[in-house]
Amino acid sequence: RACARNRRCDPSSATHWKTVVKSYHQSDCLGVLLLDWYTTSPSSTSTSTQALNTKLFVLESQTKMQRANCKVFPWIVLCLLSLKFVSAQLFQCPATTYPTKSAKGTHAHCICPDHFVCEGCEQGCQMLPMNMKDRCVKGFKPECHNCRCVEGPALQKQGLIGSLIDRRHEPYCTATEAPKYAGEFEFVFVVSNGHTGTTFLGQLMNWRNAFKQVPRDLLIVHENDADKQLLKTIPFNSDFCEKAVDYVINNKIPFMERALRSYNGRIYFAAGHQTLLGILPALIDVLGDKVKLVRLRRDRLDTAYSFAQKKGGPCFHSCVYCPCPIDAASRCPVPGDIWEQMNDYQQYLWAVDELECIWQALIRERQHVPTMEINWSKTIPGSQMLQLANFMGLTDMELAQEETKKSNQHVKPGKATKNVTELMEMDKMYRQLLDLGHCDQFTCIPPLN
Repeated sequence: RACARNRRCDPSSATHWKTVVKSYHQSDCLGVLLLDWYTTSPSSTSTSTQALNTKLFVLESQTKMQRANCKVFPWIVLCLLSLKFVSAQLFQCPATTYPTKSAKGTHAHCICPDHFVCEGCEQGCQMLPMNMKDRCVKGFKPECHNCRCVEGPALQKQGLIGSLIDRRHEPYCTATEAPKYAGEFEFVFVVSNGHTGTTFLGQLMNWRNAFKQVPRDLLIVHENDADKQLLKTIPFNSDFCEKAVDYVINNKIPFMERALRSYNGRIYFAAGHQTLLGILPALIDVLGDKVKLVRLRRDRLDTAYSFAQKKGGPCFHSCVYCPCPIDAASRCPVPGDIWEQMNDYQQYLWAVDELECIWQALIRERQHVPTMEINWSKTIPGSQMLQLANFMGLTDMELAQEETKKSNQHVKPGKATKNVTELMEMDKMYRQLLDLGHCDQFTCIPPLN
């Protein structure tokens, strides 16, 4: 029945089940019998369908009898006993959706992404469990047998990177008209996942330690924004391009201009990573020749490990500035059935790759924007900070020292024990799940042709 209803099935697990064949002789009628049920202790990689080994057999007698002659009491008792154990397996979300889970770990709601066609879905704003943030969604309960989430015509023409849906070639907010900025200030934004040295670059003290003198007209900020609650909702919906332009014009630019005038500054350097929430195209289109971008990358395993110290993955409520595969702004989303199999660390590995997809899609259509790239592993040396200063137009700065302090301190010493072998094994599983080819130190996403 589960297979017929397009629910996820794992036929291979049947080989581990004991074969129990019994007859229900009491009334020679249709009966439901729960036989030889037991639970196992699931491993950390087990899925919910494998965690519970419950056997439900439907036995139909060879002689058809009237239902009135059946003794239904045993059937009712057995159904009630089996419901607790069987419902978790029967009511699974389809592979095309992203399930939210109850406190018991069972599927509570099946979310259909914006770019899919949702049949029989309810739509509205609701307070979802914290593992998918608070957002407006299309979806249905897993017990709905007439509900489906299917690929639309546009999705069927898309390519793949392994198992990732490749949306890098799609128009990236190109149809949105944006009035050009006519002010006198200049703006430089870091494009990064976070936990990649953004806090280090966003602290004036570190610039003063690296250089003999920091120009007074350089305003350095980290994660400062006009309305963070509004900003974090922008990538959720299909109209994120229009929402982003509206936010940049009416909220972000006035906020930055006020800060620059108060500081008597000329250049606004933003080292935070909230720009990846769907507003990068709008920033470029509105600010025009007044904007520059700095692509900041850190070793992908270290970045994911640093993030994984948080509770939950990138879709979790506490990771405010993290991408999520159900975001309309996502460029390389993971299919829902694979996403559910990934642990927090592997989901953050995807977040690193997702930003690379965003970056490539952005630059493909906006090649005129000045960019600089910083890739680092252990620390950001003074020589790279000097290159960054020159990129911003600060050509008269002199290094005071080449060595800088540790550029990332999200994982405090003694707080967690880093098992490199285990991290590499989980990375191997991540690449196998998504069928990804060669990965370098910073990403598994190949360059665009």
